[in-house]
Amino acid sequence: MTEALGWKRIAERALRQALHEADPGSEQTVERLEELGRGACRAVFRARIDPGLVLGRERLRDLVVLVPRDEAPTSAPDDGGRARREALLLPRLARAGLPFRVPRWASAVPLEDGVVLVQEHLAGRRISFEPDAAARIGPEALGEVLGRLHALAPEELDLPCAGFVTQHEHGLAALAESESAAPADRGYTAGLEWLREHLLPELPARPSVPLHGDLVARNLLVDEHGSIAVLDWEFAHLGDPAFDLAIVTQGVARPFGAADGLERLLAAHAAAGGPAIEPESVRFHAIALHLRWLRRALGGPPDGRRMADVARRLEELAGAASG
Repeated sequence: MTEALGWKRIAERALRQALHEADPGSEQTVERLEELGRGACRAVFRARIDPGLVLGRERLRDLVVLVPRDEAPTSAPDDGGRARREALLLPRLARAGLPFRVPRWASAVPLEDGVVLVQEHLAGRRISFEPDAAARIGPEALGEVLGRLHALAPEELDLPCAGFVTQHEHGLAALAESESAAPADRGYTAGLEWLREHLLPELPARPSVPLHGDLVARNLLVDEHGSIAVLDWEFAHLGDPAFDLAIVTQGVARPFGAADGLERLLAAHAAAGGPAIEPESVRFHAIALHLRWLRRALGGPPDGRRMADVARRLEELAGAASG
């Protein structure tokens, strides 16, 4: 059995079990099940069912099935807990009145191959942060998305997230991860020293906020009406809002293709009610992320080009942050 065929059979089993559990009295026909692609941790399938699950006054006919992959990065081990938390989190976010779409229905299906997530399919095109892309999102729109998310109180949603009590605790954990098994690499050592010198003091303590945890362009869609959808909440947790902005900007000098991209992102985030974020905090988490990527490049299969790219970006980022 090929890998893709094996995933498809797992997806079909999980889909039928989720449909039965959602509405035991209905007979759903799976009209189509096709692979859409593969992320770092999961294979993605789209399903069309008939007559569809009842959700309010609608019927959900288009669903997505996310099957865990055996070769997921070792930095992201999971026993199925993330998929279970994601299934609980999605409908709560959908009811929170946020200015973006998330799947309104989801089900975590435990199988011997892992926990499979079945959820509502959202329409739209993949977007880019590049200014000349056909489907793009700028810093103002993305700042509103993140600002409104970060403004949510964890207790308001009873968020089933792992994470940290305070933002400072998140920074300490990022530093501790960077210090563990640090490679003998000059660029890595320089980045680590920068983190040690620039960890912001916990005065006063700032409580953690809900984070998406992986808000890269592939996890965003925009439809023909300009409505944004945010996908893949697998790594959602409580922490420092600067971490989400570091994921978005990747530490580049011109995020969104603009010299003032980070400044505009921070302004939109604040205007949407998001908590205060210092640019240095964004740089802190960006450097910690680059240290993680450099460790992965140094410890993985030989890939000199990728290692050189990460090392160069880390050197530039630490130099710009120090300047």
